[in-house]
Amino acid sequence: MDNPISDGDGESWEKWKNQLANFSLITVNRRVRPACFGDLKTAELHNFADASQVAYGAVSYLRLVDVEERIHCAFLIGKSRLASLRQMTVPRLELSAAVLAVQLDQTVIEELDIPIGQSTFSSDSTCVLQYIRNQSKRFHTFVANRLSVIHENSAPHQWRHVSSEQNPADEVSRGLTVDEMSASSKWLSGPEFLKKREEFWPCDPTIRQPELSDNDPEINRETQLYNQPSTRHRGEEVFSKLIERYSSWDRLRRAVAWLLRFKT
Repeated sequence: MDNPISDGDGESWEKWKNQLANFSLITVNRRVRPACFGDLKTAELHNFADASQVAYGAVSYLRLVDVEERIHCAFLIGKSRLASLRQMTVPRLELSAAVLAVQLDQTVIEELDIPIGQSTFSSDSTCVLQYIRNQSKRFHTFVANRLSVIHENSAPHQWRHVSSEQNPADEVSRGLTVDEMSASSKWLSGPEFLKKREEFWPCDPTIRQPELSDNDPEINRETQLYNQPSTRHRGEEVFSKLIERYSSWDRLRRAVAWLLRFKT
């Protein structure tokens, strides 16, 4: 027999079920280009990623600018994933969200009829941005595999930092009620700064941050490169040991002659 649900979980379930009726209040404008828009000057994709211990996700927007400098931002696609039941660190979850962001970007580029000039990726995790921009350190398998996917589908200079308050993907990582989504959702409308000229966008503080610390737990310290001594260096080492062993030139000469004869 199934165990009875606890009072707290039962209350949460009933509250969630009662909100389902309000889904009809949520509307999404599927027109990505307004009818009054002029000839396109630029078309960009902006992808945002975020994660928590509960869930992670990514969302993509199309930003259009016409020849009259009018700007329009349209919601295209978003995806969310529940975090694994196995305990996982937040940086690893944030990295998984970043992978989801590049996958959404590739899907949109393949399906969208509008030619895209550039794609931008944003995360509020400075740790993940350091992983992506790293050029010298090696990581454990989990991180290395996901960085491989990110680097295959994007370049480090395409990644920017965004604050949690301005990151629309923050809403999927912490969750929203139906009422919250219908009232004022960055998830559906996109961040306000995308509706402004680029000079008014928030600056990226990670550009001025130091390189990734050697103490980061994801760095694989077992992977080290050892320089093998060349044949010339090995010969010099053997000769130095012979000189230290034999006190006279004649004895050293006979020893070397014997080694050469033995080698042949």
